[in-house]
Amino acid sequence: MSDRDLYSRLLLATGNGYPLSYPQPSDDLPLECQVRGLEIGDVGALSSDGSFNVFFNICRSPDDPSNRFGVPVGFERLDLGSNPFISKKAYHRPGSHISNTKIKKRRLDVDAQVDNVQVIAFLPVGAGAVIEVSSTSTKAAVLLLPYGGSRLDVRFVDTFKDLALRHAQSWYAFVTTLRTGVENGDLYLITGVDKSVSWGVAAAGHHTERGRISLKLSAAQTGSAGGSNTWQWEANTAFADMGPRRPAGEAQSTLNQTVFLRGYKIAIPLGKKLSQAVRVGDSKPATFLRWFKSFGWSTTPTAAVEPPRDDGSTPRNDDGSTPRDKKMNTVEYSPTTRPFHPADAINKHILESFGPSAPSVVVIHDDEWSSVLEKDEKVIPDESELIRRIFAKYEPTLMFGGVYLRG
Repeated sequence: MSDRDLYSRLLLATGNGYPLSYPQPSDDLPLECQVRGLEIGDVGALSSDGSFNVFFNICRSPDDPSNRFGVPVGFERLDLGSNPFISKKAYHRPGSHISNTKIKKRRLDVDAQVDNVQVIAFLPVGAGAVIEVSSTSTKAAVLLLPYGGSRLDVRFVDTFKDLALRHAQSWYAFVTTLRTGVENGDLYLITGVDKSVSWGVAAAGHHTERGRISLKLSAAQTGSAGGSNTWQWEANTAFADMGPRRPAGEAQSTLNQTVFLRGYKIAIPLGKKLSQAVRVGDSKPATFLRWFKSFGWSTTPTAAVEPPRDDGSTPRNDDGSTPRDKKMNTVEYSPTTRPFHPADAINKHILESFGPSAPSVVVIHDDEWSSVLEKDEKVIPDESELIRRIFAKYEPTLMFGGVYLRG
């Protein structure tokens, strides 16, 4: 497991969505897109370096810089209508932190020690200010937001779900032509973002010397006298980073650093070629639980679906075989290079459970898997437990030929 993957795994349990260990917009984006940062409607994939690669945006016109590679066949722009977002500009307070464990903060440049205080510890931000952040946990990850941060979510998330169910096949077909190395299950449709103007991230998987994880941040002046200040890291942990590293001419106060994103993780059956767009017909909603039972399968989720004993009641095909005699549909994942995401196990389980009769697409939203986390849970539960909780709360439901979770 890489250091950046450790950071994301640990902060996933905080329930804020997916934590990017490198929140800064990619340098290869058009300048206009860099200034905006990640946006609601972006379709892309997580990167092993902790960033997010954007391929196109469903909320912008085909000729927008966000769609610099073009758009998928049959592209449908989503009309957001009026007042489409829920905005919380001061969601994260200045000097706040997000961590999977207890964190202590104190000012080293003043006489009084200030533990677990947010604004006081970081402000005023003057040249020479030094903040120490420490934890005695064996596994710790922390996101520091010296200037706080905002939260933006789409108000009507179901419209994004419906579009993904209808067009996921063509989206994958399009991304495959870009030769980006995207695999099945990688596509991510963003419906919410947390952004900041400045950040620091760190993670450690074991005790450092003296049994402590220790970070020091120093405020250094940038530019001429009277200019702004930036935070610089000094760390003895396995992984630490800070930002932004702004290009020349970009304002220091630009709110374009995405520390958390939320959205739909999208997967399709491996048996359907990604190089061809598949037309998905409309269908009325129907639950997959009845489909499970019609094939003689258990509705109780497990990490791996085992074939039931045939007592003669299982429906048979024209050739006398049962659906289970067919080769199981598989969904391949690359654990060595693919960033961990809790929704991947759920999507994979649903697709493999239906074998050759798998739906055309499965979509899982971050709000769904995070809703089954228990209070004060420090880590994401293992796959079998996560799937058990999901199926105890949600019902897999068929619409537009694909599956979503209905609560």
